[in-house]
Amino acid sequence: MVVDTLYHIYVNDTCVHTSLTEDEFKIQMAHLKGFLELTNLEKSAKVDYVQCEPPSNLLMDGSY
Repeated sequence: MVVDTLYHIYVNDTCVHTSLTEDEFKIQMAHLKGFLELTNLEKSAKVDYVQCEPPSNLLMDGSY
């Protein structure tokens, strides 16, 4: 089982996207930046993200 890094996107300290994979994150950030550019809100909006690393000691096979 491979656990990928997950991303959460925030705009003005409000979470707008959660648990995105790296590919989804890149797409959503591009869409968000494009939207803010089109609506002339890019200067007033603070866009931030959090990168959540997978735990280093995952339980791969549980005991039965």
